[in-house]
Amino acid sequence: MNHYSFLIIEDEVIAAMSLQIEFEAMGQKVVGVVCDQDSALKICESHKIDVILLDINLGPEINGIEIGKVIQSKYNIPILFMTGYEVSGVRREIGDLKTLGVVKKPVFAQDLYQITNDFYNPSQ
Repeated sequence: MNHYSFLIIEDEVIAAMSLQIEFEAMGQKVVGVVCDQDSALKICESHKIDVILLDINLGPEINGIEIGKVIQSKYNIPILFMTGYEVSGVRREIGDLKTLGVVKKPVFAQDLYQITNDFYNPSQ
Protein backbone atom coordinates (compact mmCIF):
# COMPACT_ATOMS: atom_id res chain seq x y z
CA MET A 1 0.00 0.00 0.00
CA ASN A 2 1.31 3.44 -0.95
CA HIS A 3 1.25 6.14 1.71
CA TYR A 4 -0.07 9.66 1.25
CA SER A 5 -0.59 12.74 3.38
CA PHE A 6 -4.00 14.41 3.35
CA LEU A 7 -5.37 17.76 4.46
CA ILE A 8 -9.11 17.63 5.15
CA ILE A 9 -11.05 20.88 4.76
CA GLU A 10 -14.56 20.13 5.98
CA ASP A 11 -17.04 21.97 8.20
CA GLU A 12 -18.92 18.86 9.32
CA VAL A 13 -16.83 17.83 12.31
CA ILE A 14 -18.13 14.27 12.60
CA ALA A 15 -17.58 13.57 8.90
CA ALA A 16 -14.06 15.05 9.04
CA MET A 17 -13.05 13.13 12.15
CA SER A 18 -14.49 9.93 10.72
CA LEU A 19 -12.35 10.33 7.60
CA GLN A 20 -9.29 11.05 9.72
CA ILE A 21 -9.84 7.92 11.81
CA GLU A 22 -10.38 5.78 8.70
CA PHE A 23 -7.25 7.14 6.97
CA GLU A 24 -5.07 6.65 10.03
CA ALA A 25 -6.38 3.09 10.46
CA MET A 26 -5.18 2.49 6.88
CA GLY A 27 -1.72 3.84 7.74
CA GLN A 28 -2.25 7.12 5.90
CA LYS A 29 -1.29 10.52 7.32
CA VAL A 30 -3.76 13.33 7.96
CA VAL A 31 -1.78 16.53 8.51
CA GLY A 32 -4.81 18.52 9.58
CA VAL A 33 -8.57 18.86 9.74
CA VAL A 34 -9.74 22.45 9.26
CA CYS A 35 -12.81 24.32 8.09
CA ASP A 36 -11.46 27.65 6.85
CA GLN A 37 -9.02 29.13 4.36
CA ASP A 38 -6.57 30.73 6.80
CA SER A 39 -6.05 27.51 8.76
CA ALA A 40 -5.67 25.54 5.53
CA LEU A 41 -3.02 27.94 4.20
CA LYS A 42 -1.04 27.70 7.44
CA ILE A 43 -0.97 23.91 7.20
CA CYS A 44 0.01 24.05 3.51
CA GLU A 45 2.96 26.27 4.43
CA SER A 46 4.34 23.86 7.00
CA HIS A 47 3.53 20.34 5.74
CA LYS A 48 4.05 18.15 2.72
CA ILE A 49 0.57 17.38 1.44
CA ASP A 50 -0.21 14.96 -1.35
CA VAL A 51 -3.94 15.69 -1.62
CA ILE A 52 -6.38 18.19 -0.20
CA LEU A 53 -9.86 16.81 0.47
CA LEU A 54 -12.04 19.90 0.15
CA ASP A 55 -15.75 20.22 0.84
CA ILE A 56 -17.38 22.59 -1.62
CA ASN A 57 -19.93 24.02 0.81
CA LEU A 58 -18.20 25.05 4.02
CA GLY A 59 -21.15 26.95 5.46
CA PRO A 60 -22.83 30.25 4.70
CA GLU A 61 -20.85 32.28 2.18
CA ILE A 62 -17.78 30.01 2.34
CA ASN A 63 -17.13 28.47 -1.07
CA GLY A 64 -14.68 25.58 -1.15
CA ILE A 65 -13.96 26.13 -4.84
CA GLU A 66 -12.77 29.67 -4.09
CA ILE A 67 -10.60 28.35 -1.26
CA GLY A 68 -9.18 25.79 -3.68
CA LYS A 69 -8.28 28.55 -6.14
CA VAL A 70 -6.47 30.52 -3.44
CA ILE A 71 -4.56 27.46 -2.24
CA GLN A 72 -3.53 26.46 -5.76
CA SER A 73 -2.39 29.98 -6.56
CA LYS A 74 0.24 29.51 -3.82
CA TYR A 75 0.82 25.74 -3.71
CA ASN A 76 0.70 23.05 -6.37
CA ILE A 77 -1.35 20.57 -4.36
CA PRO A 78 -4.02 18.49 -6.11
CA ILE A 79 -7.54 18.77 -4.72
CA LEU A 80 -10.27 16.16 -4.46
CA PHE A 81 -13.56 18.00 -4.03
CA MET A 82 -16.39 16.55 -1.96
CA THR A 83 -20.01 17.63 -2.22
CA GLY A 84 -23.47 16.71 -1.12
CA TYR A 85 -24.86 18.31 -4.27
CA GLU A 86 -25.05 17.31 -7.92
CA VAL A 87 -21.54 16.64 -9.23
CA SER A 88 -22.04 17.73 -12.86
CA GLY A 89 -22.71 21.39 -12.02
CA VAL A 90 -19.68 21.51 -9.76
CA ARG A 91 -17.31 20.36 -12.50
CA ARG A 92 -18.10 23.48 -14.53
CA GLU A 93 -17.33 25.75 -11.57
CA ILE A 94 -13.95 24.13 -10.92
CA GLY A 95 -12.53 25.23 -14.25
CA ASP A 96 -8.84 24.49 -14.70
CA LEU A 97 -7.89 23.72 -11.10
CA LYS A 98 -5.60 20.72 -10.65
CA THR A 99 -8.06 18.19 -9.26
CA LEU A 100 -8.48 14.48 -8.77
CA GLY A 101 -12.17 15.02 -9.39
CA VAL A 102 -15.40 15.55 -7.50
CA VAL A 103 -17.03 12.92 -5.31
CA LYS A 104 -20.55 12.93 -3.93
CA LYS A 105 -21.02 12.48 -0.19
CA PRO A 106 -21.09 10.34 1.78
CA VAL A 107 -17.42 9.57 1.17
CA PHE A 108 -15.22 6.85 2.61
CA ALA A 109 -11.47 6.90 3.14
CA GLN A 110 -10.90 3.69 1.16
CA ASP A 111 -12.56 5.19 -1.92
CA LEU A 112 -10.67 8.49 -1.56
CA TYR A 113 -7.43 6.55 -1.11
CA GLN A 114 -8.11 4.61 -4.32
CA ILE A 115 -8.75 7.82 -6.28
CA THR A 116 -5.52 9.29 -4.88
CA ASN A 117 -3.54 6.15 -5.65
CA ASP A 118 -4.91 6.03 -9.21
CA PHE A 119 -3.91 9.69 -9.68
CA TYR A 120 -0.32 9.14 -8.52
CA ASN A 121 0.05 5.68 -10.09
CA PRO A 122 -2.06 5.67 -13.28
CA SER A 123 -0.53 2.46 -14.64
CA GLN A 124 -1.36 0.29 -11.61
